[in-house]
Amino acid sequence: MALVPAAASRGRAMLLLAAVLALLVHGGACRAESDYDAAPIRYSSSAPEDVVAQLKSAVDEGVVRLEWDADHGWLPALLDYLAAPTDSQTLVFSKTSQQRRLISPDRPRALYFNDDVYLGWIPGAPLLEVSAVDPRLGAVFYTVDQTNHDRPDIQRDGGQCLACHATRQTEGVPGYLLRSVHPAVTGEPRLDLGGLASTPATPYSKRYGGWYVTARRDPLGHRGNSITRGDSLVPLAPSPLPTLDSVLATDRYLRPDSDLVALLVLEHQAHLHNLIARAGQETRRALHYNAALNDALDRPATHRSDSTRRRIDAAVRQLVRGLLMGGEPPLRGRVEGSGFAERYASEGPFDPAGRSLRQLDLRTRLFRYPCSPLVYSKAFDALPEEALASVRLQLAAALAESPAEGFEHLSAADRRAIREILTATKPGLLP
Repeated sequence: MALVPAAASRGRAMLLLAAVLALLVHGGACRAESDYDAAPIRYSSSAPEDVVAQLKSAVDEGVVRLEWDADHGWLPALLDYLAAPTDSQTLVFSKTSQQRRLISPDRPRALYFNDDVYLGWIPGAPLLEVSAVDPRLGAVFYTVDQTNHDRPDIQRDGGQCLACHATRQTEGVPGYLLRSVHPAVTGEPRLDLGGLASTPATPYSKRYGGWYVTARRDPLGHRGNSITRGDSLVPLAPSPLPTLDSVLATDRYLRPDSDLVALLVLEHQAHLHNLIARAGQETRRALHYNAALNDALDRPATHRSDSTRRRIDAAVRQLVRGLLMGGEPPLRGRVEGSGFAERYASEGPFDPAGRSLRQLDLRTRLFRYPCSPLVYSKAFDALPEEALASVRLQLAAALAESPAEGFEHLSAADRRAIREILTATKPGLLP
């Protein structure tokens, strides 16, 4: 008689196991893009902890007061408080964002950024757009009412932004997207001619369609500074273009440029933020399903299945390849922007030999030492310990004297320098 309940118990366990295995299968390439709203992430229902969420609380409680600017609204105060430098300004004139009707080649949207936050501003627009990288949730989007009240009204986006910013083009997580399109004379994308989400692996000839690009030296042959007439791109100004004074009324903006080096760094870190968020969310999902398996099979809570380890390692593999800038095309010659590079490279941290991951090459590649400065970011540090453990092992293998497969682009001198810089400036990252 005792065999009946035992068999029933095994049957229930097998049914639960089958359900969990199904979740694991669908958590891979076939995972629905809305899974970020399911357990354990719960993106929409979770309270964010990013720097803009913290600022909103401080403003709403009267702890922080920001100053209104008659020309730019809340933009200067937000840039100052969030430490987003004005020299990071890039200008996009394609109609490819929330307030698209207000954008045109004569009225581009200005973007500003640092390691943790992005701001988008259009002259005279009713809303200022802000996004911050939440350590757990990935990109979180906000709007700021551009009205002169006692304090700024900062509101979290209700999901509208995720229609574009949580797709396969953002690694399936709430993230960032730099589009390159064929813009008509109005800035409207010519969808019949195609477009793409630009990443550091995109050929330069396909990048920056719909963007203004300023530089003192610009050998990249990109699609920037052009509009589409017929089926062909027509330049709006000669190249290289040091400032935009001859193209639009730059006195409405904080600067007269849209720096090429800032755009290259923006493209790099937006992609890396997506990879960090994906590695974190995939790890949390894998551990969530692993816990269900352990419960179903009466295994210790500390047990990690092979499928869980494989899933975490796969997500981390993409991240480590991104960190070490694998698959990126070489620059086509010396690049010289219009002011961003010097300040960015000076921020460190530096090792005893005076080297920093922020130092730029700008001759054959973007960074002098091909390892992303986002290893210092709060989002990277907030990765689950299982993900960080996998990062340590895979990073060490990639930087070994005989590097792991897929990292042959790193010279012996590159690997040695990166190891030494990380050992001095990021203790504990390498085993």
